[in-house]
Amino acid sequence: MSLSEFLQQEKLFDLASDGSPFQLKKEILRLGCIWFKDNPEQAELIKHNLHSFGFAANDQLIRDIQHNIILHYYEKFLGLCLKPDEFGTYLSDRIEGGEQIATLHHSINSGRAVFIASCHFGAVEFIVPYLSMQKLPVSAVLRFKTQRLSATVRQRADQMAAGGNFEKIGFVEIGKPGSAAALEMAAVLRRKEILLSMFDEKTEYSKPVEFLGNKVYGGAGIDRILRFCGSETDLYFAFMTRTEQEKYSFTLLKADHHEPVKSLFSLLEKVAANNPQQWYFLHEEIPFVE
Repeated sequence: MSLSEFLQQEKLFDLASDGSPFQLKKEILRLGCIWFKDNPEQAELIKHNLHSFGFAANDQLIRDIQHNIILHYYEKFLGLCLKPDEFGTYLSDRIEGGEQIATLHHSINSGRAVFIASCHFGAVEFIVPYLSMQKLPVSAVLRFKTQRLSATVRQRADQMAAGGNFEKIGFVEIGKPGSAAALEMAAVLRRKEILLSMFDEKTEYSKPVEFLGNKVYGGAGIDRILRFCGSETDLYFAFMTRTEQEKYSFTLLKADHHEPVKSLFSLLEKVAANNPQQWYFLHEEIPFVE
């Protein structure tokens, strides 16, 4: 059982509904530590991936990576624990990113679509609600591991929009029966809205790319979507860094529209090198090109 499946248990959903953020964080950290202790091969996988990318793997760094991986799930559940207005206040008080938001508003107000390419790094779960709180029209491309999580997140997004503090969030679910993700993604861009999708993973549309001295599969078809939707789309690499105790910094970097996959991985190299402990893709099977 993966860490994601292990943590998406009824007790945590109940705690997110009826408990406090303190209780939720404490329980997720406890369960996450248990999972890593019961799955020691995960530490070896992280160590192997660090060596493969040229990082010095030591026990402290591995523990820091595991801790940040667990925090990612706390951030995933936090939006379900706080009431919509409380969640809005939390994001507003703790995230620095005003200049980045102004950049996005400028693109949208200029009649351009925005493709935000993100990655398995830091507090990525906060990016979409943070943009929604800024009254930006945003849709997220994602794959829910359980139907319970899909239904719960959609319901909470509707509640957030109904309260008036958030723009309605759109969802493009990959692998959902009856869906056509690529067409739905293109539709968002053609409406001149914001589309957020992950690029540091292997899909049937990924391509080989040089990254940290290796060749990996990545891009997840972003280059195809951009070609399909024409040139009136701004492409940005976005990430949310944990800066201190539940404080965050939102960063937006312009990527090359003509060589999007190469450009995005070049930007990710610098981000991963500066904060390897927050790049939680290190506990996955990296899609190296043989």
